[in-house]
Amino acid sequence: MLNSVVLSCFAFAARCSVLGTPTEEIWPGYTQLPAYNPNFPRYRPGQLSQHVPGLSPEGLDLLSVRPAAGTGPARGWSFS
Repeated sequence: MLNSVVLSCFAFAARCSVLGTPTEEIWPGYTQLPAYNPNFPRYRPGQLSQHVPGLSPEGLDLLSVRPAAGTGPARGWSFS
């Protein structure tokens, strides 16, 4: 179980380093999550296409999924 937690943390950090660190503006409630750490590095969003060259626009869209505005982390993601 610890391995899955560690892997999840690495996956989250890797995603943030490409898509940017979530903020309260784009994901209300993010700072209220039990595992929130104010010392986590703050990454600016980058160009995803530079990290996965050749990926179709649909693939880039899928990898760019962000929480729906106003849903908060407890209510899920928007896949529209």
